[in-house]
Amino acid sequence: MLQIPSANSEAVTAISIASIAHLLSVFVLFRLVQLLTAGSPTHNGVPFVAAALHVLSPAGLFLTAPYAESIFSFLSFSAMLAYCKSDPRLNENQSRSIRHDFYIILSGLLLGSAAMIRSNALFAGSIYAYDLFALSRSFVPIPRRFDDVRKALCLILAGLFIVFGFAYPQTIAYNEYCNNATEEMPVWCSAIPPSIYTYVQEHYW
Repeated sequence: MLQIPSANSEAVTAISIASIAHLLSVFVLFRLVQLLTAGSPTHNGVPFVAAALHVLSPAGLFLTAPYAESIFSFLSFSAMLAYCKSDPRLNENQSRSIRHDFYIILSGLLLGSAAMIRSNALFAGSIYAYDLFALSRSFVPIPRRFDDVRKALCLILAGLFIVFGFAYPQTIAYNEYCNNATEEMPVWCSAIPPSIYTYVQEHYW
């Protein structure tokens, strides 16, 4: 017979997941700052300080409570770490390889997952737009290197993952509350664009 979990067990499980995600985000942030400060005089101190400050973040209980904040920070930091690993200049000046392209796509997948949790992950995708704009200068009149074409395609794919992560929950909400509405259709269904995020922010925050 199927047993429905008690409220207490659900709360303990949610708190455990949030706490583990917070712990992992601290380690990922440490590695990220370590990579970014490699070779500088502050290489040994800054990563630890950054990680310690994240532990003592003003977000406080939100990072260990059954809430999406810690999972979002873990996915976002992991995406930034993968993105930095995609830059050969941060990897002992290695020439660009398929491995670097993989890290771009991985960072897009991670940010897309973060966008499913919190919509402001969409703004983090601006790094791909900036990179694509900077890369476009080598496309006139024709691409100078095949590596540039490959990187551009990876940036576009990574950006599409983020857009999908942002749009997918909204599509589910639209189908649930607008297409299958049995009572009066919610006001946000007729908005352009029909964003349930905007509606919730305006009415409940």
